[in-house]
Amino acid sequence: MTCFGPPRMVRSVAALLCAAAAVLFTHRSFAAEIPEPIASAPWKLEQFEKAPEFEVLSETTHEHGLLQELAFRGPAAPQASAGYTKVFAYYGKPKVAAGTKVPGLVLIHGGGGQAFENWVREANRRGYAAISISTGGRLGDGREKSEMKVWPDEFRGPSERATGLEPTKVNGPVKSPRDLPANAYWTYHAVADGMLAHSLLRSFPDVDADRTGVWGISWGGFTTCSLMGIDRRFHCAVPMYGCGHLENNSAWRQTIIRLRDEWRLSFNSTWDPSNYIPSTRANVFFFNGDQDAFYPLDSWMKCYDLVKSPKKMCVHRALAHGHIWDDRVKPVWNYLAEQLQSGPAIPMITRPIVKEGKVTAEFSATGPVARPRLYYTTGPNSDYMSRDWNEVKLTIDGNLLTGPAPPAEATAWYISLSDTEETKTYLAIASSEVIWTPDP
Repeated sequence: MTCFGPPRMVRSVAALLCAAAAVLFTHRSFAAEIPEPIASAPWKLEQFEKAPEFEVLSETTHEHGLLQELAFRGPAAPQASAGYTKVFAYYGKPKVAAGTKVPGLVLIHGGGGQAFENWVREANRRGYAAISISTGGRLGDGREKSEMKVWPDEFRGPSERATGLEPTKVNGPVKSPRDLPANAYWTYHAVADGMLAHSLLRSFPDVDADRTGVWGISWGGFTTCSLMGIDRRFHCAVPMYGCGHLENNSAWRQTIIRLRDEWRLSFNSTWDPSNYIPSTRANVFFFNGDQDAFYPLDSWMKCYDLVKSPKKMCVHRALAHGHIWDDRVKPVWNYLAEQLQSGPAIPMITRPIVKEGKVTAEFSATGPVARPRLYYTTGPNSDYMSRDWNEVKLTIDGNLLTGPAPPAEATAWYISLSDTEETKTYLAIASSEVIWTPDP
């Protein structure tokens, strides 16, 4: 079923009803195809469904709501002598009328990051309750510099280095991954802590447990790709930058290739998110730049293709990599509003068709669209950071985007739309799938 509105904006109620029917149809179609999480997964949702014990470390109000520093009880780890770990988090809820339930977000930082107070504040400003967790035993970014930045050793689990991408040391060198339990790895704790944070968030009386989402950035996006396949209580998920298939192509490809076979196979079969993405039931929004330094488009598209539930994507030309939650990632906020706040549907572009030297794609939108472009590169996927991208102007013709096709030698290309013609404030609000060719 395909339903598209008139030029530049969907205006009719009938079109919107048609789009809603299509989404419902899609949900039912995909539900029968989605498998259960693989039996070998080191996490079982039932282990983490109960809200963990927690304590409030501090509490303050801000312009848009209430903010708390929390510590909740995490899984045991061989590195933590207390028999459990502690997880630091910021939790905030917006100002709403008493008895009002709001949607909730679990926010997961990337490499070198921690729980971010301002990320929670921004979510509160937009009407969400949100919990931002610190992985790897870190505290939050708002703690005073004179205070400790990590939990004491007795409560601290594995650091970010214990991803499985190199032999992990626990009380001395370990010869084989079989010598270590799953909870010796940061990758285990990042997903487990995400599930516990979700359970805690759902337990709060101000949060609508049926309207929750997870948003992870970079390594947090990597974590989100596994988390959304294991914790199937989320209504939606946003892996930003991060993905799986890291041995295929990524900043860590050579590291993985150089691992001894036993360690390489262990990472690929246990910790790479590609093992868990197929069991995702949440609606998913993939967001990335076309020249990301860590998660290239070929591996990213492989993960997108694994999702059987309703999904959308947006590729942005030369998007910076970082902990970003301002208007530079407006498409993410727009998607969350669509999914959790009954906001307008974000634009969609169908898979482009090339015929007789022309490219065509259909689009649907509930708001203004502008600046249709085709971007292509002829460089190999292995040069994902340095290859040049070329821009081709397209034309909006009713509900079609049309223009010159990419050259035959293009190795990757996609179509994008903005909501403004201004180049200084240009931001992609929607893109087609990336059409890519494997390296020889």
